Amino acid sequence: MVIVFPEGILVRYDNVANPELKVRVGALQRLWQQDGSDLELTLTNGTPAISENFLHCVRDPAKYDPGDQCLKIHLFAKSATTGEVQDIAQQKILAVTSLPPDAPSSSESMVRRPAPFVSIRNEFEMLIELGVEGAPGEPQRRFLVRNQFRLPVGWQAIDVFPPYDADIWKPELAPLWAECDLLAAVLQKNIREDQFRAIDPKAEARKEMAGLIAKCEGLLNGNEEPLHQFIKSDPQLLCPTHHRVWSKLALGKRETDFVFREPSGDYLLVEIEKPSHLLFRSDGQPREELTHAIDQVLDWRRYIEDNLQTVQNELGLNGISSNPACLIVIGRSASLDETAKRKLTTLQNTMPKIKIITYDEMIANAKATAENILGPSWDSGSGAQVYLLS
Repeated sequence: MVIVFPEGILVRYDNVANPELKVRVGALQRLWQQDGSDLELTLTNGTPAISENFLHCVRDPAKYDPGDQCLKIHLFAKSATTGEVQDIAQQKILAVTSLPPDAPSSSESMVRRPAPFVSIRNEFEMLIELGVEGAPGEPQRRFLVRNQFRLPVGWQAIDVFPPYDADIWKPELAPLWAECDLLAAVLQKNIREDQFRAIDPKAEARKEMAGLIAKCEGLLNGNEEPLHQFIKSDPQLLCPTHHRVWSKLALGKRETDFVFREPSGDYLLVEIEKPSHLLFRSDGQPREELTHAIDQVLDWRRYIEDNLQTVQNELGLNGISSNPACLIVIGRSASLDETAKRKLTTLQNTMPKIKIITYDEMIANAKATAENILGPSWDSGSGAQVYLLS
């Protein structure tokens, strides 16, 4: 929508579901009010309504008071543990600018169009600096939270140009202008991202890892196979230091879920079971699902002992020992009370080099490893990025 005012030209690019492009152009002079009187339409009194109370063009921005004719942003904090909501602040949000200068002379370059004195894209970001107190004796950790958002308005962008001069606006130059606008927008965005990467080069990697862990947690209420495929695509969740990984490798009549080779040359054989499986019966004895997983691992070991050369040469597990380390991932930590945890420890002590963990322990280990390398992190949602300052 293009509106020609006495003081300049306002262009509003709308959010439209209809892919058919439409352009509306008008020169507005009078605004009829509810009391029947009319008012001369200017950038000052017309821009707020057209921008849905965001953009205000005034004579003296320093003395301007928008009153309630503006948008507001509401900040609150929600506890991740209790869900309690605490109000922090409510703030007006608007853009205020002075009216444009006089119209440019038509003797200016005919290739370069007049630059807009206001150019707004509905792409905003809020920066919040915060500190988190550490344990006694540890320094405070300082973070910068960058939250990108869009206003709840019906436009994607608004430009305001100086007063109209037909000699300068050349439609045949529109492709060149559009290309310049796109290149400038990309350059500006890249410079902005580089500034934040310089603050904390590991921020993006932390966010990706936090999102990966959150996605894995979301699969824990389902079946085993989606988890297997997820871990197959991101095996660092199970073995962050692996040098190579095999999935569904047959050792005799039974398949492993995963085989990892460490940089040191050691191997880790992994059996994963359903997260919904319980480990112990009410009488304290191991359930069938747990004993099945243990039998699976013992069968792999027996096969490797009996066919060590075949496993090393034909399966490509060079240097594997006849008694490799094994890992069983099964169940959830919430299903284990203190008695069950002690029984599990006792059970593992009878089986050297076989470790049994729950999926919650697997995720906790992955989080700890990531934070040791990349620094503290959490899943801040799709619209926010967290930068570590100190």
